[in-house]
Amino acid sequence: MSAGDVVIIGGGVMGLFTALRLRELGASVTLLEKRFCGAGSSGKSGAILRQHYSNETTAALARDSLGVFSGFGARFGNDAGFRRTGCLFFAPPELRDAMRHNVALLRGLGIDTEMIEPDRARAIEPRFDVSDDPACCVEWDAGYVDPMLVLAALEAAARDRGVAVRTGERAEAILRRSGAVAGIELRGGEIIGAETVVLAAGAWTAALASGAGLSLPIRATRPQIAFTRRPCDAGFDRDHPIVCDLVNAYYARPDLPSLTLIGGLDMEADPPVDDPDHEPEGIDDAIVEELNRRLARRMPAMSRGRSRGGMSALYACTPDYHPIVGPAPGLRGLFLCAGFSGHGFKLSPEIGRELAHLVARGSWETHDLTLFRAERFEQNDPVRGRYEYSILG
Repeated sequence: MSAGDVVIIGGGVMGLFTALRLRELGASVTLLEKRFCGAGSSGKSGAILRQHYSNETTAALARDSLGVFSGFGARFGNDAGFRRTGCLFFAPPELRDAMRHNVALLRGLGIDTEMIEPDRARAIEPRFDVSDDPACCVEWDAGYVDPMLVLAALEAAARDRGVAVRTGERAEAILRRSGAVAGIELRGGEIIGAETVVLAAGAWTAALASGAGLSLPIRATRPQIAFTRRPCDAGFDRDHPIVCDLVNAYYARPDLPSLTLIGGLDMEADPPVDDPDHEPEGIDDAIVEELNRRLARRMPAMSRGRSRGGMSALYACTPDYHPIVGPAPGLRGLFLCAGFSGHGFKLSPEIGRELAHLVARGSWETHDLTLFRAERFEQNDPVRGRYEYSILG
């Protein structure tokens, strides 16, 4: 397959990384974003870069993507705000054996992680309460980036390298003819002819696909993230590690000096979204209080933290909480990249690289992503981790 002309719908990290790789492969690329790059979930991501997954493919994608983010400045010429903090995982005691097996799987992939006793977790972070005797492991290379710095650098790189980035341009419909993509209709009536389209529109993906005659099992939800100022008198003069706490159903990471970002891990409790264009972008007071309570169970000093508000984003979730990546069934020339269920940011460099290679060359480049095919749901073959950890994957 020759590179040719490609239209990408969606200006988040998935669309941008895919566009950049397609340009490297010689494609002519137009990227459409209805507001501004990162206006959807990418710009509001917690941007945590951890590799702890319970299937080899996703863990390997996270491992290789972490390498891209940690070397982001050298590659794209702009700092991404990368901070390596390490990540501590807590699970109920009855999952200790499952966690041990999962750590062995990850170590086999070259990921620097190990099981630890609760007392060692407290030695790493003295502000933790581990009296509940949780199963614990640590991932030493985990960290986070500033999502807006990443998006700004990727958009600038895309423009510099010849991608036609069209912001403020809303795709209203994917046009089809004789079982194949024929182009895109924009709001206002402009038609962009195209035989190859990448649909990476997050929570808007299912509606656009439906207009082209495809039914995708993707639902939109509204997760919320809180920010809390750490108390000054509790040893919080330094950042704490990232925390993924399945016992108390939250994740947390340091943010700006003296702030901590907190999100929930009970994704099925996130409110459903009927119209992603008209959802509030703030946070509910009750959610702020609940997330702070969860964090304080593990870090009691945070009960004296001070709320600094929060925000909400939009997740595009599939039934197995893993993405749909690859050709659209029944519509030649359409490629899908959506349904990441909150995991997309950390995987985006490798997903974008693989999808671009599939579009331009007809095959996966390094990672075989066939397990993320759209047809798996009709085939009753969802993505399953070897060891179940709620929605950690």
